[in-house]
Amino acid sequence: MKLNFFDALNRIILTLLLVYDFFPNVIPFINIPKSILTGLLILTFVISIFTNRFQKHQSSRLTFKWQLLSTGYILALIIIFTLVGGVSQVGISLTNPFLWIVLVISIFDSVKVYKEVKVSQLNTKT
Repeated sequence: MKLNFFDALNRIILTLLLVYDFFPNVIPFINIPKSILTGLLILTFVISIFTNRFQKHQSSRLTFKWQLLSTGYILALIIIFTLVGGVSQVGISLTNPFLWIVLVISIFDSVKVYKEVKVSQLNTKT
């Protein structure tokens, strides 16, 4: 999987936004309103999901792996930040049903891509 500059920048921004969301007092001179933070988190998350989907040079197999890694990375950050004692300002938590709904949608989408990969592999073998 090739991580280009835009993907890396998006991961860094998403990570920093989640750090700020869970630990707003880390940098006391930065004050992002909750509504703007929510919008930035959603925008960055959506960009991270769809970044590789529209690149024509990438195979479905790599897209599938990238989706799994992206979802796992975000979920791991939320779990780690929660275990360390952080509390989300915008309501991202392991008990939030919206998080689980998004996770289930992401898993269904990954399964769909996985089936496409398997079908294309079977077609190339015949």
